[in-house]
Amino acid sequence: MQKQYSHKPSLQPAIHWTIVVLMTLILVGCGAQRKTTTTPAVVTKHYQTVSARQLPVTVTADSMTYTVYCTMQARRDSVVVLSLQPLAGMEVVRIEVSPQAMLGVDRTQKRYCIVPLVLPRKGGPWHSLPLKNGEAFYKALQQAVFSEQGGTVTTEYDGHKLLLQIGSGKRTYDEPFTVRPLKLNEYEEITVHTLLGL
Repeated sequence: MQKQYSHKPSLQPAIHWTIVVLMTLILVGCGAQRKTTTTPAVVTKHYQTVSARQLPVTVTADSMTYTVYCTMQARRDSVVVLSLQPLAGMEVVRIEVSPQAMLGVDRTQKRYCIVPLVLPRKGGPWHSLPLKNGEAFYKALQQAVFSEQGGTVTTEYDGHKLLLQIGSGKRTYDEPFTVRPLKLNEYEEITVHTLLGL
């Protein structure tokens, strides 16, 4: 006598397809949620001052390159001061950059030089040649100084290529500061070539 087998449908394919459908719905739901989620707008703060300590600054003049760690103070659209103080706050070199001129001071040997960023008026006190594209240099410097990532500023002076790279470092914003003036009448005025050894 032949046995009869009753064929009962298996639940495994149904369970399998149910899981596939549920996973698809979950993934589609996550994708829709990602599309509808909006990221907050990035707001760039317009700081008025910035200060930093132990800020790496690399100076390249033609093929000569050196890196120093400076104290930096800057005021928006005004002055940028880079000060080299290797010994407990004792300033050795200072660079002050304003929209009109760049001042480099060797404090140890009491020497300084002034480079105009704009054409000086006739009969002005500056004896150096003006910096090529001085206004663009100043704007790029301000951008590098106020950016947390720093930046690179390039220019040319009397046929020599100059590069100033402001490194990234911890900056403090919107803290008031004063720049201590120097008595330049006690210093000897020299050329940029002498100061940089060009």
